[in-house]
Amino acid sequence: MTGGIATSSQSDRDYLDGRTIGFLGTIVAARAGAESATVVAMQCVAGHTWDTYLVFAGPLELRDRYDGMISAFGKDLEIFEPRAVGRETIPAPMKRTDFDKLVNAAYEKHESSAKYDNYNEVISQNKAMPVWNWASQKYGRLPTIIIGSLAFLPIAIVSIARLASGERLLGELWYALCFLVVATYTAVMLHTKREIHYIRVYANDVSSKEFEKWSQLYESAETASTPTADRAIQDLAKGCTQKEENALLVPVMALKPLAEYEVASWLLGFSPYRGPLLSSAFLLGSTIRYKWAIAYIVAGCIQANLHWLCTMRWHQDSLVQPKAVVWYRQMPSEEGYVMEQVEDPEGGSNASQGERSLFAHRIQLS
Repeated sequence: MTGGIATSSQSDRDYLDGRTIGFLGTIVAARAGAESATVVAMQCVAGHTWDTYLVFAGPLELRDRYDGMISAFGKDLEIFEPRAVGRETIPAPMKRTDFDKLVNAAYEKHESSAKYDNYNEVISQNKAMPVWNWASQKYGRLPTIIIGSLAFLPIAIVSIARLASGERLLGELWYALCFLVVATYTAVMLHTKREIHYIRVYANDVSSKEFEKWSQLYESAETASTPTADRAIQDLAKGCTQKEENALLVPVMALKPLAEYEVASWLLGFSPYRGPLLSSAFLLGSTIRYKWAIAYIVAGCIQANLHWLCTMRWHQDSLVQPKAVVWYRQMPSEEGYVMEQVEDPEGGSNASQGERSLFAHRIQLS
């Protein structure tokens, strides 16, 4: 009788320890994963495909979205940089230095793409599995399959083993539901829409030292026509331009988070609860022994850390590739994107065309 009571008490402790270990361990594991800014950078460069949402991101902060844009294309190539005016945030006007920046970037890409066929190929229109393809090219298919399996399968393997041992998987089903909620929430918070806008640049918009580059681009440019999304992304990557009468049309990347600032600032307040929500599977689901709980935590940590490692290495490699992409953050309102009238020290002004629209084409990518 005494032995039976001891055995029952030991079993109860096993289940209690399993729930405690699982709950706390899942919270820790949920704070690992890919850096949120890196996930945004991946979307800015390669676009969106179904596999984009398989990447588990770590803690979310409001600034991660802007930091991801900067890490994708660089702070020095940003135009229309928003500035606070009272309680409002408005884009800065285009200056002569910005027009010079447009022409310089287009000229650099145009010259380089003529020499190298694969120049700027990292910039793509919804390129499927960018990290997988990068790893296959860099390390080979077999190592990529091994690392990919470790990044996505450990939790599933533990679940199958537990099912084979005769355990019920009610907790796992609840975890799968919670994970779907967390993944959807994270995807919405980090989703970044991309458009390519063609900006009109006239000869007297640029400084005298950049006029020669403007002239060469204008001579080689095609007559203006509305491009497809695939053509627009190639124009942006390769430095191809179009021309209207006396105007050069230069493509730039326009980025805009799916969740606007005001909405996101409220919704991101729920980010710290992602871990506890996933952990609730250990409290609301079926009982679980501590050995299985430890196995799940180890599996979850392996997956989350490999997501961080693989995306970080992809991002490091993509940073060394030449991009020279001029970009800006789209504001909720399309109003405010204007040209600043700047007098040239040598005479003349970029205001000679009078009131004009800066944008010729707006091509939505994703």
